[in-house]
Amino acid sequence: MKLKIKSIIVVSLVVALASCVSVPSDNNEKNQSNKEHSVYKKTAANSIDSAEKSFTASLDNIKIQLKSFPKKTSVGESFKSGFTVLATDKDGTPLSGFKLTVDYPSSKNDDVISYSTIDILTNSDGSYTFVPDVPSFSANAVVNFYPTPISDNKEVLDKCKKMGVSAGWKVQSDIIKTGAVLFVWDFNEKDKPVNNSYEILSEFRTRGMTLVGNAPVNETSYIGKSIQTLYKENYEIIENAYGYLIVGTVKYLTPVAALEDGNGYSCTFSADITAVRMKDGAVVFNKIFKKESFGKNWTECTSKGKEQLSKEVVDALVYGL
Repeated sequence: MKLKIKSIIVVSLVVALASCVSVPSDNNEKNQSNKEHSVYKKTAANSIDSAEKSFTASLDNIKIQLKSFPKKTSVGESFKSGFTVLATDKDGTPLSGFKLTVDYPSSKNDDVISYSTIDILTNSDGSYTFVPDVPSFSANAVVNFYPTPISDNKEVLDKCKKMGVSAGWKVQSDIIKTGAVLFVWDFNEKDKPVNNSYEILSEFRTRGMTLVGNAPVNETSYIGKSIQTLYKENYEIIENAYGYLIVGTVKYLTPVAALEDGNGYSCTFSADITAVRMKDGAVVFNKIFKKESFGKNWTECTSKGKEQLSKEVVDALVYGL
């Protein structure tokens, strides 16, 4: 009986030892597999890095040129021509089938313009002409062309965009055609209204706008009254013969003062501008503009400031309504 028990104990010990020996074997296989996977990932990463480096290096021999682009258009009207770009190598040889990315304005929400992106290939002479759809919103933006990056790597993308070219994307609102009447008063340095803003009126006219003038109701007693009151009073006279009523003030934020170094004068203007659509009385624009001006004397300082401010105001209305 004792012998039988000893035999059982011996067999159990042998089985236990065999089990202990097999565990390290499994671990070794797992460790080997992990090592191989790690080596594969590292090799793949190195391969990607190598491809990106090769791609960015190849861009040093590429040149992208803007050959032609259309002038401004208006909402609802096609651009008169397309945007044409050319891809060559540094020696000027056209690159046929070269991949380019085009970023262009596709929508607008309030003042925020959203862009869409398409990838294109140059034709046999290395060029490509991008013909946009008829624009449905006004904008003073740009369209961009650059080599299509091979990855999302920031350095790759930055280099591609740095090599690219841009063209103005200028789409005017309907204000140029439908016209506007202005109730915009200039104030003096003592904060007193002086006259309707000649500079803003003149700036509209330099843009080719003929249907523009001072509002029929424009007495100083109306300054400070509600937008709807001004709209109703003017609508009773002109109805919607003009597209918009422009209401606002041009004031000194800081009066004209001599510079500390004695080399001229400075002042700062502020314009608070609101646009109302005449056909329905809707407020479609409201913005405050600021402009600091410098000049060798009082007259130059104020005239330059008002002219520069007026250009910003009219730009915003022409391309922002």
